[in-house]
Amino acid sequence: MKNSPSYVTQQQVAKKAKVHQTTVSLVFRNHPSIPAETRDAVLAAAAALGYKRHPLLAALMSTRLRLSPSTGSPVLAFLTDFDRGDRWKESPTAVQMFEGARARAQELGFRLEVFWLGDPAVRPVRLAEILKARNIHGVLLAPTHQPRGLLAFDFAPFATVGLGVSSETSAMLSVAHDHFGGMHTALQRCMDAGRRRIAVVLTMAANEIVRDKWLAAHALYCGPGHSLARLPVWHASFDPARFGAWLRQHRPDAVVGTFDDGFRAWLKETGYKVPRELALVSLSLPVDDQYHAGIYQRSPTIGARAVDLLIGALNHNESGLLDMRQVLQIEGEWRSGPSLPEAKAAALR
Repeated sequence: MKNSPSYVTQQQVAKKAKVHQTTVSLVFRNHPSIPAETRDAVLAAAAALGYKRHPLLAALMSTRLRLSPSTGSPVLAFLTDFDRGDRWKESPTAVQMFEGARARAQELGFRLEVFWLGDPAVRPVRLAEILKARNIHGVLLAPTHQPRGLLAFDFAPFATVGLGVSSETSAMLSVAHDHFGGMHTALQRCMDAGRRRIAVVLTMAANEIVRDKWLAAHALYCGPGHSLARLPVWHASFDPARFGAWLRQHRPDAVVGTFDDGFRAWLKETGYKVPRELALVSLSLPVDDQYHAGIYQRSPTIGARAVDLLIGALNHNESGLLDMRQVLQIEGEWRSGPSLPEAKAAALR
């Protein structure tokens, strides 16, 4: 079948840009072997002709890349903005997002490399130049909450997708856990298990990071038409004596929040028995947690979907920040655990 007159081919783009058709193909695949000047010329020719990638051909090329990865795969940047270059590895959430993103990138024929904005030897402005010189046009922004070099980085030449709900993703597309839905599920599971006096333990900084979504869901359950007791939120520092007094005053039968084994250890100092007297439900469950019931945020899935969106933006030659916040929310997964007995078990106590 002949192409319709309205369908612009890569051969036509190559002729207008005065390059070989193979060069055009490599440009559209963001291959690192193509010089920036040549890439710009091809893209300009494509725009002038109104070239659009055929969706079936794009799908075919994606399949070929997945089946035949090469050592010369194009690179995506995983951009971190912590106070140390390896600080992001101390965050289980960031590590899981990175692993999910790296695996997805490899499936699609890309490599994921880590770059640190806080490197004193490479300032943010210089880092942007290095990425462009290496023909890296796609950036994943690791979750970060205290900007350092980020504000000086020039996002204009790059397709960018943020990971998580850090304050720095307000002007770009980001992929994040559904925190409102996570709290909603956690509270409902507690109620299904017969708990009605449910306390929330959160630092205010943690709630601000998620844009008040955790506390918004909690407030909804404490409102008219719901049977959940309205208890004050504990947001002070973890002190066994003070927290023990707070528990005795408000008499919760479950605690929902973000905590680790350290919290569980000093909770014993209050004298409360878990789960008989006090159930524990985590809003951010580690992937290998065998004790706490709670919400697994699917961080690897968040990383993988971010790569899908980033490569989509590259294929459409999209770059720069947006004029509005756009967030793709990923639903968390409820996981049962000994820290919250199910309804039948609770009834037998």
